[in-house]
Amino acid sequence: MSRTMLGNLTRAGIICLVFVLHSAAVRAQAAIDGFDPNANGAILAVAVQPDGKILIGGDFTSVSPNGGAVVMRNRIARLNTDGTLDTGFDPSADQLVATIAVQSDGKILIGGIFTSVGGQTRNNIARLDATTGAPDSFDPNANSDVYTIAVQADNKILIRRSVHYAFAEWRSSGPAHGDRTARNKWSGGQCV
Repeated sequence: MSRTMLGNLTRAGIICLVFVLHSAAVRAQAAIDGFDPNANGAILAVAVQPDGKILIGGDFTSVSPNGGAVVMRNRIARLNTDGTLDTGFDPSADQLVATIAVQSDGKILIGGIFTSVGGQTRNNIARLDATTGAPDSFDPNANSDVYTIAVQADNKILIRRSVHYAFAEWRSSGPAHGDRTARNKWSGGQCV
């Protein structure tokens, strides 16, 4: 039985990870435990920061956490550990946020189908300040939708454009801007 490997993850591991994340997204909307972001649209991405705050992304324009007041949040929001809205975090994407990943330095990567984040042009991928959510100088200007982002232990960023494309790796040779080259990690039908 052959298995295709992506780093240390097997297909089964990726499927389990997707199932766990999907379950977390479903659980996050369960009123049984009192935690309910109450978004007015789909929540497609959930990530938990090291401090326990919860990032949600998707196709919504407002949230009303735990039955509180309705607050405008365009496709991305952050909730405090008690489920209330973190009012200081408001990146505001103009279209769908499909994936969220947190880097080891706390910066937040988002991907999806958008052209603007925080009033700045960002095509389908952006990196956000961990405190305010403002986009930083990272701007690879992806020319296609981004559906999955993963951060490796060496801080290299992997993205998946769609089910028809494999992961690509963003390499950075400098601390802020880097060379922003991407290379496919797919060869002969298997990720390498």
